[in-house]
Amino acid sequence: KEDSETKMGQEESAAGQQENQQPTEKQLHFVPENVTNWPVKGDVLLPFSMDKTVYFPTLDQYQYNRGMVIRANEGDAVYSVTEGRIIDIYDSAETGCTVVQDLGDGYTATYGQLANLTCSEGDVLEAGETLGTVGKVTRYYTVEGTNVYFAMEQDGKPVNPMDYFGDI
Repeated sequence: KEDSETKMGQEESAAGQQENQQPTEKQLHFVPENVTNWPVKGDVLLPFSMDKTVYFPTLDQYQYNRGMVIRANEGDAVYSVTEGRIIDIYDSAETGCTVVQDLGDGYTATYGQLANLTCSEGDVLEAGETLGTVGKVTRYYTVEGTNVYFAMEQDGKPVNPMDYFGDI
């Protein structure tokens, strides 16, 4: 009798431990050298610029640009620039369907003007994996034409993506 009670107690204890174990989330660490590709191949229509204003043709005004606008064709694939977890997906009047990716160590990447998403919140994408395709241009960029909006931040402050694309 004692052996069966002890065995039952051990089984209950083991079952309780399994229930309390949470799946561990992959720890992300941003390594600039791991930025191995652009989100799309194309010319930069509007560069990142937080030190001086840039002319936005559609808006017919100069303003600071927290990201960069890259020429692309509707339907082109849009790729993850490095490993990261999708932490937000939302629609914006300015950037349309927008995906935010946590790259680790306080860095994020934001991709806008997307369609046909192949990712969901919580997904961890490797560098070069497809997020979706280039969507229709929003009214903020009709003169510039179809494009991908791409921005990076470190601890909530905009950083120039070109500093990471370097030799790509």
